[in-house]
Amino acid sequence: MPERTFDFETARRYLAANLARFRARRRWTQEEAAHAAGISSKHLQKLEYGQLNPNLRTLVSVASAFGLPVGRLLAPTRHPVPRRPVGRPKARPPVRPAS
Repeated sequence: MPERTFDFETARRYLAANLARFRARRRWTQEEAAHAAGISSKHLQKLEYGQLNPNLRTLVSVASAFGLPVGRLLAPTRHPVPRRPVGRPKARPPVRPAS
C-alpha cells in the first residue's frame, strides 16, 4: 500500500472538519462546545474554520469534551475544510473609470 502524506495543512483541515462534525452530532452550539472544552467560543470558531493552530493542551481539552481520543480529531475525513487564506485579504487594485 502506498504511503500517504499527512502534512500540517492537511491536519489542520481535518481537525476543522471533524470539530464541526462532532459538534453537530451532539447538537451543540459553538458556545456550548467551547464551554465544555474550557476555551472561548471565538477560539473554537477559529479552530473550526481552520484559522488557528491549537496547542496540545487545547487538543486534549476539546477531545475530552467530546469524549474522544485526540487522534479522532485529526482523522482523515471525506469533507475537509477547504483551504482558506489566513489573515487579511490582499488589497484590490483601484477600479479605473471606463473611458
